[in-house]
Amino acid sequence: PISNITLAGSILENEDNWTSIGCGAHSLQLAVNKGLGDVPVIQKTLAIARRLVAHFKRLTVATAHLYQQQRGAKHAERQFIQDCPTRWNSSCTMINRLLQ
Repeated sequence: PISNITLAGSILENEDNWTSIGCGAHSLQLAVNKGLGDVPVIQKTLAIARRLVAHFKRLTVATAHLYQQQRGAKHAERQFIQDCPTRWNSSCTMINRLLQ
């Protein structure tokens, strides 16, 4: 099946002489995923981070304890952020939040 955006691009090319260069953000997403996928230590680190974030997302008791520890250390209460495979910067955001 052809996606709507691909179909629209081909109509513009055929009828209006447009040249399609594709979506730059999508190309960036594919390149970042490919680059990260080729480095085993990064994949292992991301897998550990995802399990940790999933633990706190799933268990409210763990999240409550996390907030208690953050307050005790005089830090702002912050939730962990789960990355999303289709958002190229979400893995970076997830790791940054874990490091805070």
